[in-house]
Amino acid sequence: MEKMNRAFEHVQKGEELCQKQCLRDAERAFQRAIGIYEKEKDVGGVAYALGRLGDCYEKSGEADKALETYRRAVELGTDIPAIYGGLISLLVEQGKLDEAFHVVEQWQTHGQRHISGPAHQIFVGIGARLTREKRYEEAIVLLSRTGEVISAQRFPNEHWAAKSQLGYAYEKADDIETAMDVFAAAIKDGSNDRQTYTRYIMYLEKTKQYEKALHVIKRGLKVQHNAAWEADLRKRQQRIERKAGQVPKGAVPKIIPVFSVRRGQKSVSLLHQVKFSPQLTNLGVGQGMAYAISGGKIPKLSAWQIDDATMAWQVELPEVSSGIVVTTESIVTYAQQGRVGEGKTMLHFLDLSGNEVTTQCLPDAPSEIVASSGRVYAGCRDGKLYAFSTQGKPLWSYRVPGSKDPQESAYTRPSPYYVDAASNLVVFSSFSNVFALNERGKLRYRWSVPERRSTSRSGGINLTVSLGTASVRGLAVAVDGSRVVVTVDDEIFELVNGKINGQVKRKGKMLEKVALDPTGSIWAVGADEEVLILQNRKAAGRFTAPRGAKLSLDSKADRVIAWAGEQLVVASLAGRTIADIEFVKRVSHAQCVDDGRIVVGAGQLVILDTSPQLSIAESESAKRESKPKVAGGEKLAKSSAERPTEEQGIPIRWIEGEKLDTGRGKARYKGGRGQTLTIEQLALEHYSQLGYKGTWAENEYWWAIMALLFWDVIFTRLSRVFTPEFGEFPSAMQDMPLDFFTPDFFLRRKKLIEGRIAELTQPRLFGLRKANIEAELKSAFRRHRGRPCRPIDWTRLTKVDGLVMATRVLTDRQLMQIMYRLLMNFNENRSGLPDLFLNCDGKPLFSEVKSERERVAENQIVWMLYLRKKVGVAVEICRVIPNM
Repeated sequence: MEKMNRAFEHVQKGEELCQKQCLRDAERAFQRAIGIYEKEKDVGGVAYALGRLGDCYEKSGEADKALETYRRAVELGTDIPAIYGGLISLLVEQGKLDEAFHVVEQWQTHGQRHISGPAHQIFVGIGARLTREKRYEEAIVLLSRTGEVISAQRFPNEHWAAKSQLGYAYEKADDIETAMDVFAAAIKDGSNDRQTYTRYIMYLEKTKQYEKALHVIKRGLKVQHNAAWEADLRKRQQRIERKAGQVPKGAVPKIIPVFSVRRGQKSVSLLHQVKFSPQLTNLGVGQGMAYAISGGKIPKLSAWQIDDATMAWQVELPEVSSGIVVTTESIVTYAQQGRVGEGKTMLHFLDLSGNEVTTQCLPDAPSEIVASSGRVYAGCRDGKLYAFSTQGKPLWSYRVPGSKDPQESAYTRPSPYYVDAASNLVVFSSFSNVFALNERGKLRYRWSVPERRSTSRSGGINLTVSLGTASVRGLAVAVDGSRVVVTVDDEIFELVNGKINGQVKRKGKMLEKVALDPTGSIWAVGADEEVLILQNRKAAGRFTAPRGAKLSLDSKADRVIAWAGEQLVVASLAGRTIADIEFVKRVSHAQCVDDGRIVVGAGQLVILDTSPQLSIAESESAKRESKPKVAGGEKLAKSSAERPTEEQGIPIRWIEGEKLDTGRGKARYKGGRGQTLTIEQLALEHYSQLGYKGTWAENEYWWAIMALLFWDVIFTRLSRVFTPEFGEFPSAMQDMPLDFFTPDFFLRRKKLIEGRIAELTQPRLFGLRKANIEAELKSAFRRHRGRPCRPIDWTRLTKVDGLVMATRVLTDRQLMQIMYRLLMNFNENRSGLPDLFLNCDGKPLFSEVKSERERVAENQIVWMLYLRKKVGVAVEICRVIPNM
């Protein structure tokens, strides 16, 4: 190990010398490292040092030496992407395309596939660079060959990207006719590339081929995959229809929605849409009005009637606003200046006609600012909650205990973080404490999150360790102030007069934002990638929503909305998804108003109608879809034509097997060679006959990958996560941190986890510091093999080869999304992963194996939907029925 460290020191020294242009000294340092790695028979180390040396030659302009050095590394079978990238780029520069494509084949075989497709995709990027450099002829030759090599059947996105870039290269070379032929052929053959459609439609419009352009637009609307592209196509369609004379002169142009309804088209109607230029940045709603702030050099605030979308007034603002709060008597805009601990926040109080009444200043950044019953409450990161009248008169301030104490950072100062208010009560949280004040600023009660403890048994001794208290993640107050609802990790607490009146635990789900109906009896709670609906603390429904969504609830109209990013989901109080909407721009604010209307700020002001009568047909359809087509104890149809094809949205594959009479215990089946197989082994045999390769992975497969890739994160020595008296960490006495099975594990290491993911997935095409994920996995296996670690069963994991398939078949992003969900809450998410992990020609497939009547568990459905929708991989249920 000491020699290995010396080798790495030589590599680091060589890099420093190379940066100083001391090439000969750098070369000698790299050669020393190579010699040590060769002596230790560390092939990976030799390749790594060669890659650094090649990079040094390349930066110094010695292309031939760099080329030979990279070749040596590739001949060793390296899997470092940057070495392949450097060699391929140099070969293209020298016109050695045959060798460049051969190297890519080696990369595809020995190294990790390119992060979002085949290794050949590197040529698309190089072709784009050559086009920018006006080396059109070279770009055209390279991209033509690339389009032929990348199969449209296996890698459609990459194939059509190569074709698009080829057409663009022709266009920039002024060979317009050939460029359009390339675009037209690609569209005819099934291209889904936006640039291909856009360039071709622009050409057809310019040459007045309107009918043809409209035909291409209609085709594009069928393949478009985001709201922005759809809106652009519809704008072009409308403009060309007018030019073609298909629209009467003087006709009012149709409104092009700035959103696409992905689900529930019949349940949503557009009432009004108001365009802003510059775009709308913040929105507030109150008293039948929508108050919109638009940016630009001169920010403006305008008031709009919700009923008819007419503007009542518009005024200029003194500065760009960070947010807006609407009260019954005034409007408050606020602008943060500087960061936490260093800046200030200006509050501008205006009357309901837009006239400024007064201005106040908070001494630091704001957290949340809310209004209720003639009061405006502003949480400030200086450690105080400030109260103002609706006219901006300072009323009082309340300092959070401990906020004056010395802090490591301004970000850790006790302050009002989440704030909400009712008629006679204002409530805020600071870490694990909740404070309730009356309207005069006097403390009514203080409540602290209960302490959590972990009990483990070691050496015949029961050990109970305090895990501390978790932080509040969301809170809301009933309109009458009678109850406060607080979310803490995976628990919901209902407080009445500072005492716990009820408590709901949601099995490890990370709970966040909360919205209440006026009575406080109906709750909408954000939970990972869904929203939970509870009525009188009992589960009433749930629906899928974007992670970290904000919420608004209208119990009279039976509506809940959740939004984050560009996505907004509308659901009923029973948790039935009514509409899933994607906007062109990010949703800054959305609010249920009345009778099912929704006001949305997303670059423009949008008013939608989702009233219950609109969605009767849709809701009946949703009810039918939501019923599981296979349930425990139900008799299934014998005819294959009558068997269900999906279950809760997951496709079903039906296979037959000869069931053996083995008495009690798990069912066994007869294999193709007469052997006795479990149901999972039978399914594996079936898939292998279809050309799939794979493994019976279930849960432990992914646990092992997680533990190896995030070993240093899991065992980082935080306070209160291990017992120093037990010695080494990890060890047989403490093979997991004490908080591993609690939500605190993720919360305390969030930055470390996200940093590690960034380290593993950042593009490294021309940077050689880090090896790829496969190399990292192999290296971690060598370093930690046999060391105590709860998620890894070393008696079964004797080789790393089986785990490597995940790094080769899944993209970096896909693998990290699986890891992220495990790490977010290992206790909740560790089970439910599909039985089989398979691949055919590099395409991954997850399969959950069940018998004819066996029920699919809820956590299994959740994992399968996550894998399909979030990770983007194929998932199916394989049901085995006995031979008739």
